[in-house]
Amino acid sequence: MKKMPLLFLALPFLLHASPWLTTEDVQLRFKLDSLNQCNVNLPNYSKFPYNLSNVYDEIENIDLSKATNKCAALITNLKDEIHERINKSSFKLGFISSGSNKKFQDFGFRQYEDDGILIDFDTTSSNWALKIRGIKFNDSKSDDIQLDESYISYTTNNKIFSIGRMSRWWSSSWDNSLIYSNNARPSPGISFGNNLATKLDIPFLDRLGPINYELFANQLEDNRHIPKAKLIGAYISFKPHPRLDFSLFRTGQIGGKGRPENLKTLWNFTIGKDNRGDDGITANNEPGNQLAGGDFTLRMLKGSNLEIFGQIVGEDESNLVPTKTIYNLGLSYKLNLLEFNNKIILEHTDTDVNSTYQGVGIQNIAYNHGIYQDGYRYYKKPIGASIDADSSKSTLTYFQELNDLSLFKLKVFKSLINENLSQKNYWGITTTEIEGYEIAFYTRLGERTNIFLEYLELKEEGLIEINENNLMLRLEFEIF
Repeated sequence: MKKMPLLFLALPFLLHASPWLTTEDVQLRFKLDSLNQCNVNLPNYSKFPYNLSNVYDEIENIDLSKATNKCAALITNLKDEIHERINKSSFKLGFISSGSNKKFQDFGFRQYEDDGILIDFDTTSSNWALKIRGIKFNDSKSDDIQLDESYISYTTNNKIFSIGRMSRWWSSSWDNSLIYSNNARPSPGISFGNNLATKLDIPFLDRLGPINYELFANQLEDNRHIPKAKLIGAYISFKPHPRLDFSLFRTGQIGGKGRPENLKTLWNFTIGKDNRGDDGITANNEPGNQLAGGDFTLRMLKGSNLEIFGQIVGEDESNLVPTKTIYNLGLSYKLNLLEFNNKIILEHTDTDVNSTYQGVGIQNIAYNHGIYQDGYRYYKKPIGASIDADSSKSTLTYFQELNDLSLFKLKVFKSLINENLSQKNYWGITTTEIEGYEIAFYTRLGERTNIFLEYLELKEEGLIEINENNLMLRLEFEIF
């Protein structure tokens, strides 16, 4: 990590542009995952969108003559791709086929239940970044055009201000993010964060290493138990050692029609004074529904090719420690013997809160709330883990690069959904066992055409809806 004044001198154009690695950039994330085997350690790499200026800052001055052929090719490829994203406007036309409505959304392209046409425009200037995306679905019930993933941002003094609809993923996992994922559509809102990672020149705190942070405030939909509730959150991540990252985060629902939104309510929400029974807190002025937790990634072995990662999120807290928790835990390994990069990941997610009150077991806690009765969801879909509450899922995933432009993914999984028979669970009101596999292929043809194919095969029972569209295609053509 360089001193901030040197960064401002060396990378003025990067500090003024704000391109991100988004929740759709599977191939680029996979390439960045491989950098730690080249002794390149990106700061705080578990929050997406991720600022690509952090990547360029780490790789721009690497002496490739001392790198292996494999690492030299990877770093050169990344430099070219990031430089192009920063300096080149793009306009794309695309087609999205309908996919299975039974897919558990993971990091990557969102599945849709209808075919659609996509128009996508990106550009940056000295301080501004703009993305406009429109998707029109082949649905006779609606003439609406979805503007998901559209935004405008402004960068100044290493700070980024944004407004729009941007999907987020706060997790080291490729399969699930407990607190914020791309499972539900992105809600509209504003955000504020840093561009390049910042190192605090304060005794003791400087040992925490580079820091990234973000604050956001979004608005949820009208058609819910409490219309136009707000979703707000904060994230901060640290890298105290090249082999260790950890993050702390907090989100919550507050306000909405008929609920208080004054400064006192916001203050009580901020300091965690939000449970009935606290001094002066009643059902009428209870600030909101909060979740908080943290995650970590630990890299091991000489080549940093073994990773252990985890995430824990609490629906409540005691003495500033999350309680009534849900978790994700996994490990990944990269085989160094193959010509192209690869990764195998084994992980388990559990959203069943095992809690008691006065000796009696309490069920259906995660993502649910007595006041915000639609829970931690947006248009009925969970904002966190795609399996929703009171569920578990074990996953084995294998990624293999076929060449610089192509990536193959195989995933097998087994899950138990809605174990406690919640009436709010997105997947249905009965307990359901689902197991299956996914095969995905990402590639680029020539200089202008991107193709994504995914096949999903499931064995399940008890789901409310049936959709046999097991094959999903996404095709994008770059006009310029």
